[in-house]
Amino acid sequence: ASFFFFFFIICILFFFFFFNDTATTEIYTLSLHDALPICIVIWTQYDGQNNHVWANHFDPVLKTWDVPELIGTEKEGNVSSYEIALNASGLGVAVWEEYDGTGMNSWTNRFDPNTKTWGTAELIQTHDQLEAYGPKISLDVAGKGIAIWGQYPDLGIGENRFE
Repeated sequence: ASFFFFFFIICILFFFFFFNDTATTEIYTLSLHDALPICIVIWTQYDGQNNHVWANHFDPVLKTWDVPELIGTEKEGNVSSYEIALNASGLGVAVWEEYDGTGMNSWTNRFDPNTKTWGTAELIQTHDQLEAYGPKISLDVAGKGIAIWGQYPDLGIGENRFE
């Protein structure tokens, strides 16, 4: 139990020392019985014009952090609400909302635990349909997931399922 506590503290300290106060951080860890914990962190970082979504992965076997990676787009848009889900195999899926200058869109990206790389950001909801707010994500053990978000102006809920 003390290893997992120490691991969680390392995740938190990583951001206090390596990022300035323009970054907001969301840390997710997954601890398994008789296994090493899996840790992926996501945060937004301001580049002088916009907030972009970044991520990093802690390798529990090597006990090192990978190189931080921009997982969103480099488009001129502000990322606000974001979330990541992990499953027991280490697959991570991030979702976030991003303002593109005229409306809010929902985006997603996947972390592959085998290659330890992120894919390409994919648009899952555009403001051409309805504005998207507050995306949430959930994964099962097989890697199937669902992303949901609030929609404006109809105050409904949008969703996107994926495998």
